[in-house]
Amino acid sequence: MYQIKRLRLIDDKPIIIETGYIPIKLAPELSADTVRESIFNYIDEKEHKRVSKSFMSIMTEPSTKEDQQLLNLKPNEPVGIMSGTFFLDDGTPFEFSTMRVHYQYLNYNTFINLNAE
Repeated sequence: MYQIKRLRLIDDKPIIIETGYIPIKLAPELSADTVRESIFNYIDEKEHKRVSKSFMSIMTEPSTKEDQQLLNLKPNEPVGIMSGTFFLDDGTPFEFSTMRVHYQYLNYNTFINLNAE
């Protein structure tokens, strides 16, 4: 199992601490260079598999010392949590990921079709 931890920035500001877990057998030649770019693009282009679905949970909780250090949060500031499993087209779970998001950048929007059959 790969464990991949990344700090995501926007305009040089830290906004997300992402920790993902991917089975080695699904991406046996995953490299540090690939991880710096897009893992999903790599899987699509090199392994000819596509990540097409995910199950996500979104919540908030008190920030940890690591959150405070990496995301420049004060001890009394919360962190947004997005955790989910990403699936390949064939239904195979590809990645489990947890993203700890600076609360100022957490904004959830969704589209719901109430007429779905």
